[in-house]
Amino acid sequence: KKEKATVKLLKATDKDPTKIEDKARFNLMIDQKTAIESLTENTKNQEITTLTPGELTTIGLSGTYFGDMTKVNTADYRMIFRFEATEK
Repeated sequence: KKEKATVKLLKATDKDPTKIEDKARFNLMIDQKTAIESLTENTKNQEITTLTPGELTTIGLSGTYFGDMTKVNTADYRMIFRFEATEK
């Protein structure tokens, strides 16, 4: 399903805009370090971390919006996290 958005997400190869544009760059963070740079609707499934039993981690987003902050925009994107227990 195509997501609805008026804000275009920048790919890792896209340069940051030098003027006001309805664009954004979002990064997936693991323990405050970039795990995936420039998330877009075309980002492929990736393994982002492996945890040992009892280990904790923090997952978050960081980003920059390059548009007009006084204008209402839509950034309606969905992200699915899949967790898998493995035996070693």
